[in-house]
Amino acid sequence: MVTAIAGIGMFAWFRIWQARAGGPLIWQDSLQYQSLGNRPLFSHWVWAGDRPPVTPLLWKVAGNAPTFVFLQTLASVIVWSALAVVTARLLRPRSAQLLGGAAVLGFAATRPVTQWDRSVLSESLSLSALALLFTVAILWAVHPSVRRSVVLVGVALVFAATRDTQIWVIALVAIAFGAYAAWRGLRVDAASARPALIVASGLVLVVAVTAVSSIASHRDVKNVQDALYARVFPYPSRIEWFADHGMPQSRRLTALARGVSPTRGDAPVVTIDLADPKFQPLAHWLRTDAPRTYVEWLLLHPGTVLKEPLLRPERTYNNAEGHLSFYAATDRTDAPVITTLLYPAWPWVLAASIVAVVGGVLLGQARRLAWAVVALLGALGLVHMLVAWHGDGMEVTRHASVGNVQVRLGVLLLLVLLLDGRRAAADDQPVVSINPR
Repeated sequence: MVTAIAGIGMFAWFRIWQARAGGPLIWQDSLQYQSLGNRPLFSHWVWAGDRPPVTPLLWKVAGNAPTFVFLQTLASVIVWSALAVVTARLLRPRSAQLLGGAAVLGFAATRPVTQWDRSVLSESLSLSALALLFTVAILWAVHPSVRRSVVLVGVALVFAATRDTQIWVIALVAIAFGAYAAWRGLRVDAASARPALIVASGLVLVVAVTAVSSIASHRDVKNVQDALYARVFPYPSRIEWFADHGMPQSRRLTALARGVSPTRGDAPVVTIDLADPKFQPLAHWLRTDAPRTYVEWLLLHPGTVLKEPLLRPERTYNNAEGHLSFYAATDRTDAPVITTLLYPAWPWVLAASIVAVVGGVLLGQARRLAWAVVALLGALGLVHMLVAWHGDGMEVTRHASVGNVQVRLGVLLLLVLLLDGRRAAADDQPVVSINPR
């Protein structure tokens, strides 16, 4: 107990010290969050404005940038510490608990996680919501109940209301829980399926509420415009497809595409001045039919969806040349050894995921519901990254950073579960509670 408290204390000191080592970082998006946060609480600008509501609400509570930074860092310390404790309690013996908890805290001390604490953006809050989602999902899996189902739905609401791309993650989690509830109801009984059914139903409601907020605010319109500027308008063949599906002024766009001269090392980009009278038909289409047509194009070109993010140079702009460290403060002190070990290059993540899955199957961990929930959330991080990449045409490295952490956290937790000295029996079943509390 003393060792655990000391470890959490050191972690908390490191995170808060890093956040207060210099002044808050203010970006262009920060100004929008501040503007929305200064609106009346029950204004539609807060709940269905230009940005999802969670970050503006924190600004409303904080009132200034230093307090905002402190509050989001404190929230991060609390939820990551909770995840470390919950993870450790899944393990036996005591040495495995200490190692597992330390691994989670170490991961939460890596630069791609901590670097957002000083920025007035949504990344730190999204990562905190992600860690909390893993925490309550694990608790639910260990002991499903109505009360824990309600808590899980509430955390999912916060997660989805922090960034619009996270709505897609919750939608897929809802489908997974619905499938599990159906399987449980058919194989065991209806009562044992009740907690999963409550979660699935609640998550559907979460998706509906947050999606309505996003659509009503037309936040998707600007993002789709940026995607078209980087991935459609510079390429005549793609312009032709969109022209066949209702996009006007394709000849003007084709002429612009053929005359573009991209900066060395960058992909070509063709932007449109929406206030230019020459482009009013196209501007109207971009504000109305473009999102629907763009989604249709993605659905009809699944190979493009998977292949495009792998192309180099990346078809995006204002992307800091793909370097996430661009968004980190220059006067910070990192823990490079921890970052190298716990946030390695992607080939190592792939290898670790194979070890985690094969080990989980061979050692019987995969029979446990907690293992399955962690694997589900981790795998959906890949979908999260794809949605973030295709959902916008600028700063995709930053936008995909939360999904990146999601994948890696899932793999790390699956590896940690291999430390458990207990082995699941062949007939081991998840514990299911129908306690109405």
